[in-house]
Amino acid sequence: MNQYATAARRLRLAAQNFDARAYHQHREIVQIVVRAFELTADAFDATDPASDAMPEDVADAVTTLRAVFGAHDFHLSPALIEYAIQPVTRELPPLHSADPVSAILARQELDLQIRRSTLMDGRHLDSEDDEAVSWALRALTTIHYQHEKLAGVIAADNARPENANRIPFRMQEWKEEAALLAAAAGPKNGHKLIAALEAVGIPAWIGEDSGVSYVLAAVDKTHDEGEAHTGPKVFIYCGERADLDPAEHDEPWACALYDAEGEFVEVLFVAPTGLGLDDECAHTAVTLARWLELHADKHPRA
Repeated sequence: MNQYATAARRLRLAAQNFDARAYHQHREIVQIVVRAFELTADAFDATDPASDAMPEDVADAVTTLRAVFGAHDFHLSPALIEYAIQPVTRELPPLHSADPVSAILARQELDLQIRRSTLMDGRHLDSEDDEAVSWALRALTTIHYQHEKLAGVIAADNARPENANRIPFRMQEWKEEAALLAAAAGPKNGHKLIAALEAVGIPAWIGEDSGVSYVLAAVDKTHDEGEAHTGPKVFIYCGERADLDPAEHDEPWACALYDAEGEFVEVLFVAPTGLGLDDECAHTAVTLARWLELHADKHPRA
């Protein structure tokens, strides 16, 4: 069975799933979506399997299906569509972390991610048995719907005032590793920070300009020091120094954003006081890693 026929089969099974499980007070709305699944399946079935790209009429059918599904809350995840057409798109619907700061919510999210991985590893969607494929579509759709609901709970929990400055739980292990590497590094305070940054995947170097020393890291995390200077970057410094003996490190690390021409943009954050140097380096590294995750795409290299 070619990829288009496989997708058509999954779409028809998905239509049956949707018909049986979708909730809406107006049954005719459910039937509209069921019919969209069926029409999309017909479009896939009629496609030449030699087609490398999805034909325009098939893409239009998928777009319509996504639109009618997404217009209402059926207590089902639209990921059902993406699993059905995956033989053609070769892309799985994402199950991105909602970045909970709570350990309890992080474990709940991890459980859903593991369940999804287990189902995919079992290759149930590739079974020749329609009931096995239908079961896999039901299970995967349930996981995604539960994750969508959990993401709302996580967002509310993360927004609580007491959680405002906490890093995502998944980054706690990064912080511990960063602190260990900082403790082993030296001889200067900047070398300790560079080791902590490396632990979270951020290449960095000590730079100097007009008597001011700093730790340099590129927003795009290039591994080339020369390139790091020519794009958006962050300078991290203690006062105006990043080449101090650790015992002389008496101000917290401050991280500032600069543009490609070296013009100051803004201070991103200042590490809290009262931490030992190794822990301060780890905190700085993880905080910068989080900022880059959220904002690096807003500062592309020209």
